[in-house]
Amino acid sequence: MLHESIKKEILNVAEAIEIDVTSLESCRWIKNIYGVEPQYAVGGYDWDEDEEWRAKLLKLADWIEADGLGEYVNLADDEDLDGQMSLEATVWLRNLGDE
Repeated sequence: MLHESIKKEILNVAEAIEIDVTSLESCRWIKNIYGVEPQYAVGGYDWDEDEEWRAKLLKLADWIEADGLGEYVNLADDEDLDGQMSLEATVWLRNLGDE
């Protein structure tokens, strides 16, 4: 079972992950995002922040599956010897990402 403190650490790591928002399905280019006069207009991207968060969670789940939980959060030396916590973290993140 993952402790709440470890879950918080995992979510902090997920928050710090950089996602290329242009790869998100919801991402779209808006020409005049601030509604100013055309000569002053600059474009910008708009995307669903929930989709971005889900992408971060799933990306971290992939990383933990490949590298182990101990690469991303502080664990005691013998805390994840059998990889059980890594597996639990991966499943937990994928479930959060699917919500």
